[in-house]
Amino acid sequence: MNRFIPQRLFGRTVFVDTSPLILHFTGRSEACAEFFSLSEQEWLKSVTSVRVLDEFLFKVMVLEAAERYGYTGRVHEKLRKDPKKIKELLDVLHDALQFVKAAKVRVEEVSPKDLDELPRIMEQYGVFGNDGITVRLMERFNMKYLFSTDSDFDRVEWIVRINPLPPDSPSD
Repeated sequence: MNRFIPQRLFGRTVFVDTSPLILHFTGRSEACAEFFSLSEQEWLKSVTSVRVLDEFLFKVMVLEAAERYGYTGRVHEKLRKDPKKIKELLDVLHDALQFVKAAKVRVEEVSPKDLDELPRIMEQYGVFGNDGITVRLMERFNMKYLFSTDSDFDRVEWIVRINPLPPDSPSD
């Protein structure tokens, strides 16, 4: 795992996990702001998956619902019971999608073949779910750099994980 040093990533293609998207969108990370600025200026190329994007959108809407409506615990279940409030969160969805577009984050599809490879990925690296899909896509696109707070990726010896959090912060 490496700390974020912008010069190391100039000209590189970097897979972006959910955590940096959330940290930047919620204004909680200067490193993420700098990373996405570099992506927008095309000093580096950022890539993510439809699955990561879906998780990001879901989580920012849940975070916003908790803040707007004072929800605690099982926020998504409370939202499901109130479609009106879901509609009131459309501005957050639009802003989040606009941020991804403005930062020029390329969004890749997950293919059935990628899903077929998940058992091998799980066995070989001990990761599953979205993490397994991320590893598979990085493998398919021959990428080694990953912008993420998730230390589970450190099990994959060929991935260079760039952590946007300060050294004293816990990882996912």
